[in-house]
Amino acid sequence: MTTKNYKVVTPAEAVKVIKSGDHVHLSSVASSPQCLINAMCARGDAGELKDVHIHHLHTEGPAPYTEAKYEGVFQHDAFFVGANVRKSVQAGFADYIPIFLSETQRLYRDGYIKCNVAMIQVCPPDEHGYVSLGTSVDATLAAVETADHVIAVVNKNVPRAFGQAMIPMSLIDIFVEDDTPLEPAHFSEPSEVEKLIGLHCAELIEDGAACKWVSVLFLTLFWLNWVITKILVFIPKCLLMAFFLWLKAVLSTALTKVSIKVKWFQPS
Repeated sequence: MTTKNYKVVTPAEAVKVIKSGDHVHLSSVASSPQCLINAMCARGDAGELKDVHIHHLHTEGPAPYTEAKYEGVFQHDAFFVGANVRKSVQAGFADYIPIFLSETQRLYRDGYIKCNVAMIQVCPPDEHGYVSLGTSVDATLAAVETADHVIAVVNKNVPRAFGQAMIPMSLIDIFVEDDTPLEPAHFSEPSEVEKLIGLHCAELIEDGAACKWVSVLFLTLFWLNWVITKILVFIPKCLLMAFFLWLKAVLSTALTKVSIKVKWFQPS
């Protein structure tokens, strides 16, 4: 059950709160608010804005604010360089702030970066007056909580994620409605060179070798493809079953010990 007790404006009206010199945060990945981005760029085309700083993590879909024609209008200072902004960064029309993902929210909470306007996408509100940030919590939650103005696109396609993704409508100043489907992820086909790199990396792993930790930041999907293939060929199903039975026994024993300790420390 949802409830609608908010006033809706057009994207063009919503982005009028953006002023020259402002810092604007965009929600990430599939939740990138394209209708607001296009309206903001239209103001840039009309000569109404200059020196507006754009911040975000990885976003899907077009990122027109990084185009060369917007030099001096929009300053792109992203926390992550995705495929849609990489060429502009390399060409010098956009910038990147190197930072750990877990630290991005501190940029707003600790005041290193001022958030004047947060532009986000949310699901329709529930009967309790809450909406969900869906696929973009990350630094977006901190931006929403510290921004001077929060513009939210209410979109029925935004998934209702729970936990810290749920925010009260009272944090939102301006509402826009747009049910455009969310931008899907775009994966490029591996080149022959990338395939060879994955093959050669996999050949360095001997049969029977134990991999304690593998970081996805240093691997490609093609490398993982070869590694997993070798592992599945080497490990018989009977050994996998024996491992899971052993793991179950270990966890059961550990939980029993924890339960005993908890009871022992309870006051009489």
